[in-house]
Amino acid sequence: MLSPRMVRFSTVARVLLPVLVVSTFVIGCSLVANLMSPTSQQMLTARPCCEQQLQPMASDAIRNLILEKEILQSKLNEFLNEGRKSFLLKSAKFLRRENLKLLAKLKVYEQERRRKAEQSTIASSETLVGETNLSQIKKVTVNRDFFDYISNCLRDSPYAGVENYTRYAVARLGLAPLTNVEPLLPEFGPVINDVLSFRYPISVAASCPSAALSGKSTVFIAVISATMNFHQRTTIRRTWKSHVQAVHRNGPLAIAGFAFILGLSEDDGTQRRIEEESQLYGDVIQIGMSDFYRNLPLKIAGLLNWLRSHCAGEIDFLLKVDDDVYVNVSNLAHFVRSYRHSNMSVFGSGTPIKGHAYREGKWQISYAEWPWIEYPPYILGAISLISGSSILPLLAACQTTPMLPFEDVYFFGLCVEKAGIKTLHLSDRTGPFRRSVHHTPTVCDVNAMVAWRMNDAGVTKLRELMESSHQVAEDVYTNKTQCIVVNGTRRSFDHTEPVVQ
Repeated sequence: MLSPRMVRFSTVARVLLPVLVVSTFVIGCSLVANLMSPTSQQMLTARPCCEQQLQPMASDAIRNLILEKEILQSKLNEFLNEGRKSFLLKSAKFLRRENLKLLAKLKVYEQERRRKAEQSTIASSETLVGETNLSQIKKVTVNRDFFDYISNCLRDSPYAGVENYTRYAVARLGLAPLTNVEPLLPEFGPVINDVLSFRYPISVAASCPSAALSGKSTVFIAVISATMNFHQRTTIRRTWKSHVQAVHRNGPLAIAGFAFILGLSEDDGTQRRIEEESQLYGDVIQIGMSDFYRNLPLKIAGLLNWLRSHCAGEIDFLLKVDDDVYVNVSNLAHFVRSYRHSNMSVFGSGTPIKGHAYREGKWQISYAEWPWIEYPPYILGAISLISGSSILPLLAACQTTPMLPFEDVYFFGLCVEKAGIKTLHLSDRTGPFRRSVHHTPTVCDVNAMVAWRMNDAGVTKLRELMESSHQVAEDVYTNKTQCIVVNGTRRSFDHTEPVVQ
């Protein structure tokens, strides 16, 4: 038996269910009809149409963007290229300007170097003799075109003598005679260089006994040294200078004096060390002049003037050596005694031929300074033995002859020619003065040599050669070894061995 609830539900289902089905069918048909209408067709076809229109629009935009990007990139590349070109152009202009500046500086430097080199040859200039001579510098006007013509005519011609050199140099430098300076020998001509007013900030005690009083040959030993060469001077004091006093006391030679000859230092510290050195050893003469290589002729003039003032006519010889030379003082005594009466003479190593004028290198000289192809015959300046009677004439010749920057050519070529002094050229290989020793000399070498130069040796090598040379000399002096000639062959023997001749 059915319950009343179930009866009610089945009744509703039988009535409402068909109604819902029919309504759903009707609504569905209406929708299909609407979709099939023209308006609906247009709406359905509108979307694909828009998509077809948007696609070309998007492609154009992209292409435009790509094109703009390419344009921008091209402009950027052009800008960068232009920037690089501009940078390179600016760099090139900068480098060109700097190069021109450098060339200008080099030109000025070269002109200044030449000017200083020329000025260093004039003793009356401020760089040569100091403040006392500044008021005495006189110049005359020279026709430059005429001088250049003369210079070109003389270029590479043979040397024409000291008088022609003097005329040429006076015209080149525009020099006028110094009328307020007393000439040492008036017959030598007008005074060109004031070599009598040197200052000597440091000096040594003058002790130049005459040969007549001492009964011995007298020698003043002058060592030419640069201001900074402290080690070289110390080495000489420790080696061959120690023989000077021994020979003076016991030998036939009277040492009239010993001194290292220096110029002025531009460094205050160096100058203080030189003053301390002088106080300690008492063997320094300092001349009031700038100390550099091409001023060496002026240093020699200062030495000769000092000797003129302190030892005039009282010494037989002046031995002038560089600070890289070893002196066999014992042989020096024998040599001086043998040539004691050689008046108006200079001994030195070298060859009596005319030297070639170098145009480059350490010893270069310009055509303006020296137009001739050769120098007069001269001896080499590292070792020279000058007779006492030659000192005044040499200084007088220097007083009246324009200076050259090379001491040996100037003094021992030009000045000895003007003064009429004999130059005795001794063989550089076998003579008593050797300028080119590369090793320690043997006992036989020491027996034969008065002085020898350590050729191009540095400070350490120089000290070693000096000390080893000194040891050999010591052995000879103390008779530990001697050179004995047997059948024409030199051999070294120990003094304890029997000598067979």
